[in-house]
Amino acid sequence: AVPAAAVGDAITLGIRPQDLAGTAGDITISVEVDLVEQLGGSSHVHGRALGSSHFIAEQAGAQFCEGKHIGLSLDSDRVHLFDQDGQRLTTA
Repeated sequence: AVPAAAVGDAITLGIRPQDLAGTAGDITISVEVDLVEQLGGSSHVHGRALGSSHFIAEQAGAQFCEGKHIGLSLDSDRVHLFDQDGQRLTTA
């Protein structure tokens, strides 16, 4: 059985970089851009969000500036939650 979190439990939010987009999606995350790696047709955006020390997003055809805040969106069904032991939690 997949465990579920209780109110007050610490959890880790997992998001795959390719699941983030500049628009669309029902969740928006504000990211402070620390570094942008240009990789041909896409960019890897490194930054900080949600109290995390490191956050990476993969974006195609977009320009980002270091030091700026950007909003990245994703669909809630693409979010993965983990307990303190690294076990995946249910989201329903």
